Order: sequence, then C-alpha cells, then structure tokens
Amino acid sequence: LAWASIGAPGSLARAIAVSLGLGLGLLIAVALIHGSLLTEIESHVEVDAPAYYFLDVEPDSLAAFQKIAKTVEPDAKMENAPMLRGRIVELKGVPVDKAEVSPDTRWVVSGDRGLTYTDSIPGSSKVQEGKWWSEDYNGPPLVSFDGELARGLGLKLGDMITVNILGRNVEAKIASMRKIDWESLAINFVMVFSPSTLKGAPHRLVTTLELPKGTSPETEAEIVQSLAERFPLVTAIKIGDIVDAARAMLSKLMAAISATAGFTLLIGAAVLAGAVSAGQQRRTYLAVLYKTLGATRRQILCAELLEFGLLGFATALLALIIATVTAWALCSFAFDITFVFYPWAAIVTIAIALALVLS
Repeated sequence: LAWASIGAPGSLARAIAVSLGLGLGLLIAVALIHGSLLTEIESHVEVDAPAYYFLDVEPDSLAAFQKIAKTVEPDAKMENAPMLRGRIVELKGVPVDKAEVSPDTRWVVSGDRGLTYTDSIPGSSKVQEGKWWSEDYNGPPLVSFDGELARGLGLKLGDMITVNILGRNVEAKIASMRKIDWESLAINFVMVFSPSTLKGAPHRLVTTLELPKGTSPETEAEIVQSLAERFPLVTAIKIGDIVDAARAMLSKLMAAISATAGFTLLIGAAVLAGAVSAGQQRRTYLAVLYKTLGATRRQILCAELLEFGLLGFATALLALIIATVTAWALCSFAFDITFVFYPWAAIVTIAIALALVLS
C-alpha cells in the first residue's frame, strides 16, 4: 500500500522533496561548512600560530628584547624579520590606476603594503615558479611575489614592478612566485626583496613569540609585562584574541545563515501541510475503501506511516547528498580548506525530515 501510494497520481512525493529538500539541504551545507571551518581554525591556525606578534622592534635592541623573553621562559621561540612599508606604483611600467587587475586583488595596490628582505625562503611558503636568489646575490633588485596575487595583478616571472619605499621608487624584477600558507600566521609578506635592495634602508623589525605548549597565563603575562616595561614603544598583538574574534564572528555568521535555512524549512513545512490537507479527502476515501476490502485500522495506519517515513528518508538522503557535494566544492575551491564530513549532520537531517513529515 505504501509503495502504491507513493507512485500513484496525486502523490506527495514531489511536494515533500521540494518543500523540505531545499531547506534541509541548505541547513546541512551550512553545518558541514561551519564544522570544516572550525576544524581548520582549531587544528591548523591555533596549533601553528605564534602566541604574540611584536611590532616596531629596533634592530639594535633585538638581542636585549629576546633575552628578556627567554629569561622568563627559556624554551620560548622567537623569530624576526625586517619590516618596511611600501606602495606599488607601477605594474610592468603601467601606473596602478590604469592597470587591469582583478577585483579580489585590488587591495594589494590600493595602499601601503608591508614588505621585507631576506636571503632565504620565508617559512610557511614555498617557491612555485622561478628560482630564489643566492645568499651572496648583489645584483639588480629582485622580488618574490605571492603567486596567486601576482596572477590577479596580471604579473608573471620576469615582469617589473615599481614600489615607492620611503619616498624613493624601487624597480624590481619578479624572480619567483611563492605559495604562502597564510593560515599558519607565521611571518610572511606578499613581497620579499633581495637583501641588497633594501638592506641600507632604515627599518624596524617584526618579531613573533612562540611559547611551549602548556605555558601558564601567569608566565605569559609576565613576559609581556617585562617587555612592555623595557620597550614601551613596541606594540604587542596577541594572536589568540584574533583567533577568538574570528571564531566568534564565524559563529554569528553561520548562526544567521542557519536561521535563514530554518525559516526556509518552516515555509516548506507549511507548504507541505497545505498539500497534505488538500489530499486529505482522497486519503479518507481510500481508507474507507481499504476497510471495506478487509484492511484493519492498524494496517492502514502503518501503511501511511511507512509511506511518509520512506518519503522523509528519501528526501533527507537526497538533501544530504546535494549538501555534502555543495559543501565539499565550497570548502575545496572557494575557501581552500580541508572538507570534514560530520556524521551527526546526517543523523540530525534524517531525524528532522522524519519528524516534519510524520507530524
């Protein structure tokens, strides 16, 4: 009876699939994307990120700066890099206001950018194209660029860019393209110059502080307090606060989208209720007919429950498949993170679908 009713003219299969499937699919996709983003933050960013960034450290004060931190915590790890500010003014000889760049990379040329110089490849990045300069290189200015951003700016290996640094235009050739793991929050820059280009320019240092796992909040506070007292002009940025703020903002965003998906689901349930009411007269007629032919009330009730249960399960399964593929595609290609499937999403989806359909 259940199978016959599902395939009969006037069946609710299409109404249930459309009215509940869309809302359920959106709800599952949001849950899977949210879970994948949180997993990325917790397993990647929080593990690899340093505890603090310190800005505007004077080069001649670096040794004393590191000594104070290691006096409080001998196992603390500190890295540093020269940091200057510069603005890209020309791309391949064309002023940036006339150059054709993609909208998502426009920010690179819209203001000052942090830049540095080094003779070694920065951590958390690897050369994709071109070659890194030798340690004793002392020739014309060279620069290594973030590969993805370079393509957005229409740049390739060998192209020339002009950067205004401290009022002076520096023209450099792109020697390599790097893939940068920005999620590690390690020191890195869109543009890295060969040392001979900027070594003589006045600059300060950016320093990171990585504490051993399990360091107490008291020890952390003591380090920061000691550094603040000795170097009052140095700015300390706590990475944990940034990660917490990002997680809170992400949760609010996902909650808003989930609320929208829930509202869509409620609308679908209302549409479904209307469709069921419209077909109630036909179902009453069939129930009377079945009883006349010898069916018991229990058999008729079980047939209806089985019919709607099968429809709810099929709708949930279809929504789950579509949502999983959608979430995987967005995580892999839009967000560039690892997709993580959560089994509880499937269980909750099936439970919600069955509850709405059977009620």
